[in-house]
This record gives sequence, structure tokens and C-alpha cells, in this order.
Amino acid sequence: MNAERDPPPGSALTLGIFLGVLAAAVAALPAAWRAASPESPFFLCWIALAGTNASVVAPATGALRAAQPLSERALVLLSGVALVVTPFSLFARTLRLHTHHRPLAAATYAVVSAAMLLAALAFTAQLERLVRQRWGRRWSSAVPTILGAASLFFGLSSLAKILLESREVRNAVFDGSLTLALVACMAFWRGPIGWRRVRWLGPGAWLLVSIGAAIVLRSPEVFSRVASEAPVLLGPLWFSL
Repeated sequence: MNAERDPPPGSALTLGIFLGVLAAAVAALPAAWRAASPESPFFLCWIALAGTNASVVAPATGALRAAQPLSERALVLLSGVALVVTPFSLFARTLRLHTHHRPLAAATYAVVSAAMLLAALAFTAQLERLVRQRWGRRWSSAVPTILGAASLFFGLSSLAKILLESREVRNAVFDGSLTLALVACMAFWRGPIGWRRVRWLGPGAWLLVSIGAAIVLRSPEVFSRVASEAPVLLGPLWFSL
């Protein structure tokens, strides 16, 4: 019984900080690959972007994990909405391009969108219920969280690739949506009990990657590359270096 109780807020905060550092490090991988060059190796770009991203992501993840502002029903609702964002957008674009009767197009969009949203909500709620019955509440929170985060990431990235012409803007949307998706997973999924064992690493890991980023970004070559390829992850914090 004690193993199923939630950790105190202080433990949730430090665990969230550690998971936020992990989320920032994973989100920085594609951007570091883009920014890598002979003058600025991949590893240095990754350290720079992971540290600067973690400067914002880690405390935000820790605060969300400690506060837990969303109930399980709210997570299911948001997950269902995220699941249909991309179909909604693509369907609206198709109707706009191929339908000349605007009232008919609006009525069609309303009916089809309502049906898709209800189906997505029912699917998410049923899947969450089945997982909760089989593996318990701690794992049932993974269903709406991971499903919603994945839908958000792939939806925004796909829409950006279809609708946006600028490579820089597409990359910014990709980096931002990947970061948001990973933060959502780390903040709202309860995760296994074993996660608590690494909670004490959170503040130290956050400080370590931040110091590493500050050191690496003193290289003009690395700073120039990451600033041009991944400004969303670099953030405003280090532009004074």
C-alpha cells in the first residue's frame, strides 16, 4: 500500500527536474545533428543545446510534476483533442481547396469534426480504462499522456512541413513541439515506482548541464551554429555570453 502512495511535493519536484533534464537532452539531439559541423562537433552542440534547453524545461517539468494541475479526466480530454488536431486541420484545408459551396463545407466540417472528436475521446477513455484495470492507476496515466504528446508532436511537425515553406520555421516548430511533447510525458505520467530512486539527482544534473552549456557556448563557432540552427532550444538566456 505504501508503495502506491504519491511522493511528497518536494520529491516530486526534484524528480521532475531530473526528468526535465532528460527531456531537454533528448529534445536537443535532432537540433545538435543539424548544427554539427567540422568546427562545432555534434557532442559540443548537443551539450550546449541540452543545457540551455534544460534551463527552462527542467524547472517547468518539476513544477508541473509537483503541482499536478490536471486530473486524469482532463488528461484524457486533452489527449483526445490532441489526437484530432491534425485530421481537423487537414480536413479543413481539403474542404477549402475543393469545396466552393461555403455553407455546405461548414456544415460538413462541423459534423465530421464532432464525430472524429467523440471517437477520439471514446478511444482514449476506453484505452485508459483497460490499462488501469490491468496494470493500475500509475500506468493508466501513461495512456493519455503519451498518446496526447505523440499526437501533438507528429501533428504540429506534419502541419509545419505541409504548410510552411521556411526551413528555419519548420525546424523551430519541430524543436518546440518535440520539447513540449517530452515535457508532457515527464510531467504528467506517474511512471514506475523506481523513478523515485533517482529524484535526488535532479538539482545536481540541472546544475551540471547548465554549467557545461555555459562553458561550451563560449566557443564562437559552437554559439554561431546552435544560434542559427536551433534558436528555440538556445533560448534568450545565453545571448549575453
